[in-house]
Amino acid sequence: MRGRPGDWTVVVRSNWRKVTAYVVSGKHPSCLRMARDEVEHIDRVMRHVPLDHVADLRPRKHWFMAVIVCPGDDLGGLADWARDKDADRVHFYLHRNTDAAALAPWRDAGHPLDRIEEERFTAYGRMHTKMGLDLSDQVYGDFAP
Repeated sequence: MRGRPGDWTVVVRSNWRKVTAYVVSGKHPSCLRMARDEVEHIDRVMRHVPLDHVADLRPRKHWFMAVIVCPGDDLGGLADWARDKDADRVHFYLHRNTDAAALAPWRDAGHPLDRIEEERFTAYGRMHTKMGLDLSDQVYGDFAP
């Protein structure tokens, strides 16, 4: 794949089943729809997790989290949960109408801010492309020789 190491495709194809992707969303209808579409239509190991159930997650060694942030979402619980986790595995995809201030609890907890997608979304299609590459990059990072 363009801009990636030469063995990227082989490593990802050989190991994608070993990484669980958690697709997190709040209750906003648009975000619920995007999360459910991602989980239902993509042949990966994925689970939709409601934002208010993140505290119950106990990920294994290889995981990835895509958080679809919508207007009104409170990321405080997610920020608390991530304190003893590898927060670099958490990626954010913002709904078009979401104020970036929603990320304040994540920032204030000292978590990394380099996993926030700049493009804004309202539908699954374009978000899927970016999320799929991010997930594949995580697979590569976990299993590259």
